[in-house]
Amino acid sequence: MPEINEAKLDAIINMMTTFMEEFRDGNPKEEIENFVKTHLKLDIKMKKAYAIGERACILEMDNFADKKCILENKKKLNNIVGPRVYIDNDLTPNERKIQKVIKIKANEEKTNGNKVKIGYRKLFINDKRFIWCDERNMLIEATHVPKN
Repeated sequence: MPEINEAKLDAIINMMTTFMEEFRDGNPKEEIENFVKTHLKLDIKMKKAYAIGERACILEMDNFADKKCILENKKKLNNIVGPRVYIDNDLTPNERKIQKVIKIKANEEKTNGNKVKIGYRKLFINDKRFIWCDERNMLIEATHVPKN
């Protein structure tokens, strides 16, 4: 398990097995850099890339700005014809649990007709900002907390 600071520079790519076979056959780092360049139109260099399981890769970035750039442009992957590809943050198990709770709440609110947007440890519902409170282990409305 990577240290928390190292994980801040990592991203995870989840993809169909057919794409993963292409990455395994060649140099995964080079293949993924080409994939990002082709589909996200970004020229980003990675420290390394390696497979974790049959459908996922970890990308280790040189700096946070490159990771942020990839995550901001991942919506371009919706235009790919063929198997789906997803890019997400590499989170610790606890962070994954928190994000899962936030996603469940977001889906409930969306079903009720509200406009929602999910962020890291936060949720926006109809332009109201809610943040994750570790002490209460729940989302609370951020009325006096400055925005990040």
